[in-house]
Formats: sequence, C-alpha cells, structure tokens
Amino acid sequence: MAVPGSNPDPKTLAESLGAKDSPCPIPFTHDRLREAHHWWHEMAYYYHEPEPFRYRLGAFVVAAHSVTYMLQTEKSKFDDFGWYDEWVLRAKSDKFLRWLNDARTTFIHRQALEPKSYLKMRCVDNPRERHFTDEDDEEGSGIYNVSPFACTHYYIGLVGAPTTRTNLRGIGKWTG
Repeated sequence: MAVPGSNPDPKTLAESLGAKDSPCPIPFTHDRLREAHHWWHEMAYYYHEPEPFRYRLGAFVVAAHSVTYMLQTEKSKFDDFGWYDEWVLRAKSDKFLRWLNDARTTFIHRQALEPKSYLKMRCVDNPRERHFTDEDDEEGSGIYNVSPFACTHYYIGLVGAPTTRTNLRGIGKWTG
C-alpha cells in the first residue's frame, strides 16, 4: 500500500522516497535513515529477548552510523556543505557523543556486545504463593535473580504460574 501523497509508480529509489513529482534529493541518506528507523522498532519489539535484541542493536548501530557516510556521498546536492564540517567538530567535542562513538567502535570492531545487565523478577499475584509487597525483605519473598541471556518469557514459565493470573515485576539495570 502506497503512502498517501507518494509516487504510486516509482522507477528509482529517489522517486520511492519522495512525494509525487518530487524525488528525494538525497535518496541514499534517506534510505539509510529509514533502515535505522526499522532497526529501532525491531529493538523495541525484541527488548525482552536478549539475543535478538543484541543482533538488532548491532544492525541499528551500523545503519545509524552510516547515515553520515551516505550524506557525504550526496553532498553535491547541497549548495553549501560547510555546515557538515562544523557539525563534525562540535560532535567530536561533545562528551556524550565521544563516549557513544567509542562504545560503537568497541562493539562493532573489537568485541561482541556482552550483556552485563541484571534483572530481579518478583512474582506477584500468583495464587500458588503468598502475596509479597515491595516492603518485604528480598529473602524468601519470591524474588528471582535472572540471567540477562534468557528471554523474560522463559522466567514466566519457570515460576510455574499461569501467565493469565501472574504479574511479574522487574527491577533491573541494563548495561552494555
């Protein structure tokens, strides 16, 4: 199904990304942004499943990083591309963006992204166990320390509670 206002019969990538009779001037950059957007939604969908999430995170990082390279290949479409060099200088001096680039370099070129996260899950409203509140001590209160390598759906089955009558509350720290 075509997007309203888009070209109903595109012959090129630029036509498929632009409005009717108005092809996108930077189709490769636009396409790479769409790819990053796709992987962003895939990460959200698989957030609770560590392996698929990590793979989609990797694809997102590669696609997002390559947006700037695509933009550079299409710089002839701009009357003045000087703004880009200024942006690069500002980005290199930004502490967070430097950290993000270093993390990307490590993750893409040096080692796999290892889950170093932890998650504690508490089963509440399980008719097979007494009800625990947040004020209860952790010992014996239905709290499970779980692996960041397994899908949270696995733990729902592990506690032996029917999923329709069980509420799992997670307390976690997700790190890379």
